[in-house]
Amino acid sequence: MRRLIAGPGPAPADWQAVAVSQTEDAIAVILAAPVMIDAYRSGVPANGKPFPDGSKIAKIHWKPKKSAEAPTPTTMPDTLRDVDFIVRDSKRFPETSGWDTRRSTVTPSPALHALWQRRQVRGRVPCDRGGEG
Repeated sequence: MRRLIAGPGPAPADWQAVAVSQTEDAIAVILAAPVMIDAYRSGVPANGKPFPDGSKIAKIHWKPKKSAEAPTPTTMPDTLRDVDFIVRDSKRFPETSGWDTRRSTVTPSPALHALWQRRQVRGRVPCDRGGEG
C-alpha cells in the first residue's frame, strides 16, 4: 500500500492488517500502525494497560462485487467507498480515554476512484473530507 495521506510517522506500508470483514454493503480491512501492533504484542489491552498515544487505526471500505472470472462464486472489492481513521492522543481527547471517536473519514474523490480502478494509486491523492475531523 502506498502512502495516500501526508503526516508524521510510518507510511501505511509499515502498517499491518489486523482484521477483514464483509457485509452485503462493504468489504473492509482494518490496518494498525506499528505503535499499536507493538502494544498488542506486549499484551495490551488484555493486560489492563491502555494502548499508547500514537496508536492509529485505518479502516478501508470497498463496495463489493461478484467476480466474473473466478471459477467459484467469489466476492471481491470494487469501488473504494471511504477510509476511516482513529487515533489515540490522551492530551487532545481526555474525555474519551484518549481516543478520537469522531473517526475522521476520507471520502475518495472521483480522481481517486479512477486511479483505484486502474490500480495506479501513487503518492498523495486528492480526497474530499467527510464527517468531522
